[in-house]
Amino acid sequence: RVGAVLLEAEFFIASPNVDYIPEPPLGNNRDVYLRADLRYGHDDYLLWPQPHSYQRPYLGAIVKPGKGVLHWNPEVNSPAYERTGSNVVKLDRIWESQIEFCVAAVQKRMDEYQKALSPDIPNSKELALYLLNLINNFWVRLISLPMSKLELRRCFRELQRFILELEALLDWETVYRRRIEGLDPPAEKADESRLGYYTRDPLIVSEMVKAGLPVWAIHSPELLVKTRVDSLCPLTKPELVLDDPRQKFPTIFKGRSNDPNRLQAIHTASRIILHTADVFSWVPTQSRIDGPGGSNNIFEDVKRQGGVKLNRPSFQIVHVEPLNKNERKNYMTSIVLVPPETPTMPRIHKAWLDALRSIDVESFPESLPSDRGYAFPDPSLFYDKVKRVVRKEMIYRWIQLRPSLLFRLTPNAPAALSDPYLSRVWRQVLQIDAPTIAKARTQTQGCSGVQMSDRGIVS
Repeated sequence: RVGAVLLEAEFFIASPNVDYIPEPPLGNNRDVYLRADLRYGHDDYLLWPQPHSYQRPYLGAIVKPGKGVLHWNPEVNSPAYERTGSNVVKLDRIWESQIEFCVAAVQKRMDEYQKALSPDIPNSKELALYLLNLINNFWVRLISLPMSKLELRRCFRELQRFILELEALLDWETVYRRRIEGLDPPAEKADESRLGYYTRDPLIVSEMVKAGLPVWAIHSPELLVKTRVDSLCPLTKPELVLDDPRQKFPTIFKGRSNDPNRLQAIHTASRIILHTADVFSWVPTQSRIDGPGGSNNIFEDVKRQGGVKLNRPSFQIVHVEPLNKNERKNYMTSIVLVPPETPTMPRIHKAWLDALRSIDVESFPESLPSDRGYAFPDPSLFYDKVKRVVRKEMIYRWIQLRPSLLFRLTPNAPAALSDPYLSRVWRQVLQIDAPTIAKARTQTQGCSGVQMSDRGIVS
C-alpha cells in the first residue's frame, strides 16, 4: 500500500496493511537507557514499533500509548503522591484504585485463559504466569511499601509494563495467533491501535496480515522491482521523551535493535528494582591503616543479575570450517535445522494431532511427492517398513521445522539453501537426539503435540 526509502536508498520499507510508516530504530550501536519518563524512548516496545521477535512475537500486539492509567507517567511534582514522611510517599488513593482495577481485570482474563486451555494443545501458560507473578509482586510493593518519589515512579512504570505485556500476550493467544493458524477467519484489516512490527521475513508479513497487526517489510533495493507500492509516504518521526532524568540511569544494552538480548536486558532491568544487594558479593572495606578504603561492590552485582534465558537469533548460519570441493556439492548435508523452544510461535493444534492419530499404516504412501525435496520429504522416512509403524517423532520434527523449510524458498534465504534436499539430507535434517525422542514419545502417548518452536539454522 505504501512505501518509503531508508538510509539514502540502501533499503526500502513498505506495508501491505496500513497507510503510515513509523521510522524504525536503525543503527547497530544503539544505547538503551531510561529517559526522563522512565521509558527507553525509541527502543521501548511499549512506545514504538520494534523489529519482530521470534521469541516474543506478541509484543507487536501491545496497545499504542494513550491517556489511560496504564500509560500515565506520574511527574515528580504530581498531586498523585501522598506524603507519609519526610522523604517517603505513596500513591494517591484515586490513582491506586484505577491501577487496582487494571490488575483485577488482567487477573480475570488470566483465569479465563487458563480455564479454556486444552491439555492436547501447547500454550503460553508458563510465560503468562511469569508475567502475572511480576504484576502481583510490583502491585503488592506499590500498595504496601512507602518509597521515595523516584522508587514509586519506577515501580509504577514497571507495573504498567508488565500489565500491558500480559494483555498483549493474552490477545495474541486468544485472537491473533488463532487467525494465523487458521482456527479463526483472517482479519479484514489491520488493527491500527496496536504497535505492530518491522521484519524482513516475507512469511512474517503474510502471518501478520492474516492476524490483523500492522507490519512493515524492510528489503534491499533489488527487490523493489518485484514489489508493488501504491504510493510513497514520509516516515513518521517518534514524538517521545528523550531527555535524561535528573538521576541518570546506566546504559543497559548497546547494539542492534533486533538483537534478542536487548529485550532480555529490558526485562532484567525491570526485575532488578525488586532485588536487594547481594550480600555474598560484599567486599569488606579496608582499614585506614592499610591505606585508602577499598570499593564496596555490594550493589554492583545487582546490575549483573540475569532473567529468563533466550535462544539464539533465528536463521543464523554458522560455518564451523570451510567446505572442501566434494562437500560443496552437497552443501545441505553440512547443516542441521534446529527449532529453539519458545511457547509463543505457531503450534501443532488439535486438527494436526487428530490427523496423526488417524494414520492408516496399511495404506501408507510410498510414491514420491511431485514437489519433493523442498518442503516435503520422501514419505518412506516417516514409516518403518520392518516394524510397520509410523515414526511419529519424525513427523513432529518435520512439523516443527516447516517454517524454516518454507523460509528456504523466500528471497531473503541464502542461495545455497534454495536447492532441493536429497534423501540422505532429509534423514539428517529430521534426526533427533535421545532426549527429544523421549519427549516426543511421552507427548504422543499423552495425545499431546510437541510445541512449534522458533526457527533457526545452525551447523
